[in-house]
Amino acid sequence: MTPAANLHRKKIFFSYSGPSRERVEQILERLKRKGYDTYLDRRGNRLGDPVSAKVESELQSSTLCLVYYSARYAVRHACQFELMQALTADRRSGGEARTLVINPETSKAHIRPAMLKDKLYVSDDSTDEALEQIVKEVELRLEKLSGTYQGINFNHLPRTVRGRSSVTPRVRRYGSMWALESALHARRYPLTHQPTNGIAVLTGLRGVGKTSLADDYVSHFAYEYQAVVRVDLTDATGTTAETALREAMTDANNELEASKGNVLVIVDNVPAGVPYQHFSAWIDSPELLLLVISEHAEYAKLGQEVRLAGLTDDEAIALFYLLHSFDQDDDAAKEQVRQLADAVDNHVMAVSVLAAAASSSLGLTTLTEHVGRVIDGSSDTTAKLSDLFADRFSALDEYQSSVLRLLAACGPAKVPARLIRDVLTKVGMDGSRVPDVMESLRANMFVRRQGQAWQAHGLVRQAVRRHLGEQAVDWLATSCAEYLAAVLCEGPEGHDPASWKLLVRHARYLLDQPVIAEATVKALLPIVAAELREEGHPASAARLLQRLIALGAETPDLAVDAASDHYDAGEYEEAEMIAGRTLTAEPTRANVLLSCVRAASLDALGRYNDAEPYWLRATVSQSLGVLSEAERVKVRLRWIRGQRLRGVLKENLPELEKVLAAASDLPESLGLLARIELAHIEMATDEQEKARTHAKQVLDHYRSVGRQNHAAAIEAAYVLATAQLRLQFTEFRAAPDRWKEAEDTFRRLAEKQEADLGSRNVDVLACRVNIDFALMSRGKPKEALESIKKLLPVLHGRLDERHPIVLREYFVQGLSHQQLADFDKAVDVLERAHSGQLAVLGIAHPETLQTQFEFAMALRLRDHGSDQRRAIALLDEVVERAKKITGWLNDLPWQAYTGAFAARWAPLWLLRRAHKDNHKHKW
Repeated sequence: MTPAANLHRKKIFFSYSGPSRERVEQILERLKRKGYDTYLDRRGNRLGDPVSAKVESELQSSTLCLVYYSARYAVRHACQFELMQALTADRRSGGEARTLVINPETSKAHIRPAMLKDKLYVSDDSTDEALEQIVKEVELRLEKLSGTYQGINFNHLPRTVRGRSSVTPRVRRYGSMWALESALHARRYPLTHQPTNGIAVLTGLRGVGKTSLADDYVSHFAYEYQAVVRVDLTDATGTTAETALREAMTDANNELEASKGNVLVIVDNVPAGVPYQHFSAWIDSPELLLLVISEHAEYAKLGQEVRLAGLTDDEAIALFYLLHSFDQDDDAAKEQVRQLADAVDNHVMAVSVLAAAASSSLGLTTLTEHVGRVIDGSSDTTAKLSDLFADRFSALDEYQSSVLRLLAACGPAKVPARLIRDVLTKVGMDGSRVPDVMESLRANMFVRRQGQAWQAHGLVRQAVRRHLGEQAVDWLATSCAEYLAAVLCEGPEGHDPASWKLLVRHARYLLDQPVIAEATVKALLPIVAAELREEGHPASAARLLQRLIALGAETPDLAVDAASDHYDAGEYEEAEMIAGRTLTAEPTRANVLLSCVRAASLDALGRYNDAEPYWLRATVSQSLGVLSEAERVKVRLRWIRGQRLRGVLKENLPELEKVLAAASDLPESLGLLARIELAHIEMATDEQEKARTHAKQVLDHYRSVGRQNHAAAIEAAYVLATAQLRLQFTEFRAAPDRWKEAEDTFRRLAEKQEADLGSRNVDVLACRVNIDFALMSRGKPKEALESIKKLLPVLHGRLDERHPIVLREYFVQGLSHQQLADFDKAVDVLERAHSGQLAVLGIAHPETLQTQFEFAMALRLRDHGSDQRRAIALLDEVVERAKKITGWLNDLPWQAYTGAFAARWAPLWLLRRAHKDNHKHKW
């Protein structure tokens, strides 16, 4: 056998991520042509699949593992698992590395672990030259290698060494972790698992270790997720649970849109009675996974259930030993520990409590007595655990009890150490003792440390209320709320952003506690509302301000904030009502701003004539003189928005450009709003490419600060998606992929906003109409008509018959009938849309002209009586008006010009033949 032949018998295992498949196939084909034996897993079942014996066998028999290390590869669990096995085998055997990395990115920042960054790798810029270099490097590496990988074992997981600083020591439950992994990712393995919806439901008794298991899962599989979003529903009611879930979803979507990879949402301590739709409505992307943790089995129907029982005997003994060491060679001691654990059903929290008691020099006999009381008492698990805590609580000193009461009084979020110290000082205790107290509580398993903050287990918080005095907890809640009111009123200076957000979060939690004094509530409400507004939750901010108004604290300035929040949330009726109720004739700052909000809200509702008097009042020079420069710009931007809704477009471009030129001297939000308005006008005047650019700039900004769900970001996404539906004059080819992308965006926006604002919100309905527009544009008129049939009654029940959104839906309905060659219905519906737009928007509005063009073409195709003469007149008018409004470099005037020529001279049979050829496949 020749050396060359021997070389080619060496097998190459190719590790890659799915999106790189095309380039990987090119490399593979080149290697095959050179005679190399290769293996590429094309089935989709990656390493970590319980039945991946074929993959394991192929890797074990390979001489080289070729890793196509794209940015996507870095965040894929299966790829990282595969790489882990290869690297571990490399390090065990020593010698020349069998792993060769191909890096298609411009940097190596995405490559991990760190040891790989220090290795030489082959770059790939997708050129033929790079392909030749890759093959050359493979041949050079194979010349130095012999044999195959040794020590590949897919069942090997990281070794755990007790615990480490600031981490609660516990036993890793590997079997349960893998069950959780399979439940979350079963849809990746359709050959071996039942398909799921990306939801895993972890159930079990309270304190059985569900949260700890989730923590361990994240620790072991962190490389699979770009981000993990946590929400704890301990003590949540129906309303607070819904709010917490909605906000967690907002954070998850922010992470998902801002970066590549999976996002895992962990919803812990879910109480009974939370509606299923609050969970299932979340999952709109295969990269978004949900782990629901609850002691209530009712949620098992949400997804694939993992029911967590107690520890195994070996696990229980190991956990006990971690917290209270004993002679492991003493079989009698082991048996005693086993009996103690069995007495509490190997319950994780109970075993931990018993072990901690043993470490307090109580001795095993005393622990046995404690267990005996549990066995002889109630069979309710929660009551058993509370009894255990009651015994332990009796040994706490005043400071330990007070800290636990404070943690129970605050929300389930972690509590900054500074807050604990300051509140204890406020009630007359020595705040300097807090660090030692916290460490003692941590040692006793009551709390866990997270950076500079502390968090009590939900079970501990409940037990504190039961056994350390409900009234004492409420008293500390009142003191904490008073402290927060004083601190937050001073502003965020002196606080790092994370701590400030935690303080506001606890303030929001305390606002829902009935024991908080009304004066404190009044002080906290505007502060929490301002933070929610800054974070991009105007609807939530408006609710809090409405509550403040209900407490009798309404002022003109408060009305301005509340009305503005409702307006930014698309709640235009509420904004108009508040502004109208508070507005007076005095030329004050508040009245000018209220006039502006009322006018803008009426515009958004399509009531343009009603808005005019308020615009006149808000925009006269005398009124603008009482405003700051930033407020004047905001009024002007809202006025331009109203003009754009009326069809006045290019006339306002100089004003917008002036705002953008001065953006550095204005609040950042105003420059972004001006850019959005500019994109709207560009989209309406056939400048789709510019519109997409400006909308994307706004989106990129909000993504960079993690606020993709800010009202301005949502509007920018709306503009971008709308621009994707329309062709620019210079774009001669349709873009069905872009239309699909636009439809997906509208669906995502509608679902996101509906969760926050309700299904009848005007902005939500606008997204629903554009979904129908996208379906029609994609050549799915039947699907569009089915959707319109369901949506129109909602629109009629919510909006006036001549609201622009309703008229746009008629336009889509008419075009859908026209695509299906139902010309009678098309004419009827398009005429209804056209007459409504003439009355509301006027003949000069681009939407009116577009509808007039389509209406004229439907008339010509129907050809009843005077239809031809009427169609030609309508088309001629579109040509004349469109070239003045949008200019000749626009689709509309040329469409109308061509249509008028065809309507005059082309025979009906030819027009209908062309229509049939274009649309028959849709029938």
